[in-house]
Amino acid sequence: MKKSLFIVFCLLFSQAACANPDRLHLAGEWKIAYNDTREYSSAGFDHSAWSGLALPVQTRQGVQVVWIRRTFQLPSALRDQALAIFVGKIIDTDIVYLNGIEIGRSGSEPPVYIPMWNYNRYYFIPPALLNTAGPNVLAIRSFASIDPKFADDIFISTVPDIHGYATWKNTLVRYLPMSAGIMNFNLGVFLIIYSLFNKHHKANLLLGLISILWGLLSIQYFNHNFGRYYNLKDKLYFCVLALEMGMIFVYLELISGLRYKVFEGLILLTSAITMVSCFKGPLHEPMSAATYMLIGMSGIAQQLLWGFLILTAVGKKRRNALFILPGYALFMAGVVHDALAISGLFIIDVYLISLSYPILLFNLGILFIKNHIAVQKDIEYLEEMTEKNDLIQAQKKELEKRNYTLENDLRLARVIQQSMIPGDFPDQKIFALYKPMEAIGGDFYDFIRFREESVLGVIICDVSGHGAPAALITAVLKGYIERAGSIRQDPAALLSFLNQSLFNYTGSNFITILYLVYNYQTGLLQYSNAGHPAPILIDGEQIAPLNGTASVPIGVFSNSDLERKNKTYRTNQLHVKTGSRLFLYTDGILEVESMQNPPSMFQECALDNTVKEMRNASPQDFIVGIYQRLVAFRGNDMFDDDICMICIDV
Repeated sequence: MKKSLFIVFCLLFSQAACANPDRLHLAGEWKIAYNDTREYSSAGFDHSAWSGLALPVQTRQGVQVVWIRRTFQLPSALRDQALAIFVGKIIDTDIVYLNGIEIGRSGSEPPVYIPMWNYNRYYFIPPALLNTAGPNVLAIRSFASIDPKFADDIFISTVPDIHGYATWKNTLVRYLPMSAGIMNFNLGVFLIIYSLFNKHHKANLLLGLISILWGLLSIQYFNHNFGRYYNLKDKLYFCVLALEMGMIFVYLELISGLRYKVFEGLILLTSAITMVSCFKGPLHEPMSAATYMLIGMSGIAQQLLWGFLILTAVGKKRRNALFILPGYALFMAGVVHDALAISGLFIIDVYLISLSYPILLFNLGILFIKNHIAVQKDIEYLEEMTEKNDLIQAQKKELEKRNYTLENDLRLARVIQQSMIPGDFPDQKIFALYKPMEAIGGDFYDFIRFREESVLGVIICDVSGHGAPAALITAVLKGYIERAGSIRQDPAALLSFLNQSLFNYTGSNFITILYLVYNYQTGLLQYSNAGHPAPILIDGEQIAPLNGTASVPIGVFSNSDLERKNKTYRTNQLHVKTGSRLFLYTDGILEVESMQNPPSMFQECALDNTVKEMRNASPQDFIVGIYQRLVAFRGNDMFDDDICMICIDV
C-alpha cells in the first residue's frame, strides 16, 4: 500500500515539475458564433460582433455546430521553440485553424460519425504559421450531436510540456479506465473458472459475469472509431450497462442474504425502460437529450436501490455489508459529481463514473479474496482436525466393535418393543403416534378389546427414565395387563392390580398410567389416573382436561400404603357426547425445549392453543399436526423425552 502511494506521489510530483511556467493560456477573450460557414476559419474574418465567452463552457442547447475565435500575441519566451497547442476535451469533434490554416482535427461528422468526446487532443504548430511580431488568429469549429462543449483551458507551450500534460490528462480519462476494464475482465475470467470448480459459489459466478461485462464495456476507451456504427454502439452500451446494474443488485442480494422482490421488479422495469428508450428510434440515429436524461435517471434509481440494500444489510449486521459500504460510498460520490456536472452546475473534463464502477467491482473482488482467505483458513483448520481425527478413528473402530454387539441387542429390543405397540387401530376414528427418544423408550400404549364390541379400553403409560431399563419395564407391564383378564373392565381395579404386581420389580423407577374404558353405545367413559397427565376432552368449542380423582404413579407405594394414605386408585365416570374427542399424551410433550437462546418450554398453554387450532382436523391430521408443531418449536425432531399421543373421536 505504501509503495503504491509513493508511486502516485512521484507521478504527481513529476507532472508538476514538468509544468512550463511560460505557458500561454488562452482561456479568456473568446468569441462564439452559433451558425456555420467556412469563412469563419479565415484569418481576416472580423469576429468583433460575436458574443464573448471564457473557457471552459457548455454551449447553447439545441445547437450542433459552433465556432469560437480569438487572437493572441506569442510571448518572447516561447519564440524559437517547437510549440504545440493543447485543446483538451471538446465534445464531440473539432477542427483547429491557426491564421486561417488547419493545424489539426479530431473525429468526424456524419455520415461516418467518430466523436472524440473522451480524448484530450493537442496539435503541433508549424513554426512558419506563427506571427511572432504581431497578432495570431485561432479559430475552432466544433460539432456535437447534443450541445458542443469545451471542457478545458486551452494553452500553447513547448512540445514536451504539451505532450506530458496531454498524456497525464488522457491517463485520467482513458488509460486508467482502460486498465481498470482489463483488470475487471481478468478478474471476471478468474471468478468464472473458480466457480466452475466450486459449483456452490453462485455469487462468485455472477460477480465474474459482471466483471467481464464491465471489461467489455471498457472497449469504448480503447477506440473511438466505430464509424457508422457509433450510435448503435452507444445504444448497446447503455443496454448492457442496464443489464449489469440489475446483475449487481442480484449479487448484493446474494452476499447480504436479503431479498426484495419488489425492488427486483423495479430493477427489471427500469432496465426495460432503458432498453426500449435506446432503440425506440432508427438504429444508426443518435439518441436525444431526453433519452440520455431518462437513462441517467433510471440508472441512478437502480444505484440508490443498491444503497438501500447495503444499508439494510449493515443494519442487520450482515458480515459482508459493512465491507462493501466504502466502495459504494466512493461509487455514489462519483455518480453525484458527474450528475451535477451534466446538469450544468459546473464543467468538468474528467467523468468519475468511468472509475467508479471499477472501484466498486474491485471492492467486491477484494471481498471475494477476503472470504476466500477465510475459507482457506477454515480448510486448513479442518485438515488439522482431520489429522487429529485419524488418530481418534483407530480408537473409534475398537469402540465400534464393542458397540456392535450392544447395537444388535438394542435392535432386537426395539423389534420386540415395536411388536408390543399396536400395529393398527381399532377404528378409523382413532390415531396414535409414538416417537421414542432413543432406539427403545419407556412410553407405551395399547388398545384393549372386550367381548362387547361397543366397549374399548385404552391405556397409556410412561416409565420414568429412558432406554433399555424403561423398555424392559414396559414389556413386563404389558404382560401383566394381558394377565389381568376381567379386571381390565374396571380402570381402578386394573391399576391396583398392576401396582401390586410391579411394586417389587420397578426398583427406583415408577410408572404413570392413564387407563380408560369407553362404551360407544351408552357414551359412558370410565377412567383412572396414576400420576399421568390428565386427558383433554374436546366438545365443540369446549376444551378442558379431565381432572378427576388421581393417585400416585405405579411402583411408588404398595397397595396397603395407598390405603393407609387414602390414595387408592379410583374410577371416574362421565358421559361423553357423540362427536367429542379425547386426547391422551405423555409428559414428554410438555417437556419439549426449544433450541433458542434462552431456551423455553412448550408447556400446557402452548399445548392448549395447539389443540384448539387443530380441533376440527381428522384424528390423524390432529396428531400429525401437533407433532409438527412440536418439531417446529424444538427446531428438529430430536427430543429429550419420549413422545406418545392418542386421539379418539367418539
